[in-house]
Amino acid sequence: HLSAEERNDLRRGLASIQSRGTGLLRFVQAYGSLTNLPPPQLATVSVAALIGRIETLMRPALEDEGIALETVSVDRGLTIRVDSQQIEQVLINLLKNAIEALDGWSTGRVVLRTERDDRGNVLIRVADNGPGVPDSLRSRIFEPFFTTRPGGTGLGLAVVSSVVQAHGGQVRLEAEGPGATFTLELPALRMDRESRHE
Repeated sequence: HLSAEERNDLRRGLASIQSRGTGLLRFVQAYGSLTNLPPPQLATVSVAALIGRIETLMRPALEDEGIALETVSVDRGLTIRVDSQQIEQVLINLLKNAIEALDGWSTGRVVLRTERDDRGNVLIRVADNGPGVPDSLRSRIFEPFFTTRPGGTGLGLAVVSSVVQAHGGQVRLEAEGPGATFTLELPALRMDRESRHE
């Protein structure tokens, strides 16, 4: 028969093994999600329609946290050739990050801004007015498994980066005033004037 102390030690040991097993399983699943990203299924997409779907989906979650959402479209006619589901997931990840960054912020605000750069590429910016990312962490935030959050897998931004790169684009963190601004840069879709009016 085991003494009460031995039983407690055994319970603690089993709990530790279970916890490590669960953590390992989560790690394996997370690693699988990063390494097995399906190739994008490209289609021509209206940027305004894409942002509209994200706004409809995410506005309630932001408002529940007391965060104001503003969308700004500099050019309503922008189109891109992307896998809309993958790019929507990228934007959802960035908005979820913004919600976490603004936790406890009394006047949280997120701006989704779309425009074209001087090379014709499409820029989609997700900017929040939260605490921002410390300079010491900026170079590491897109690394797989790097996280500053307890219980975080560190895969959110790594997946964002992988998906955007698979589309021939890039994502970067920009220092534009307070908070954090993540900019997706996606290749321009060259269209002639006639097809714009279809």
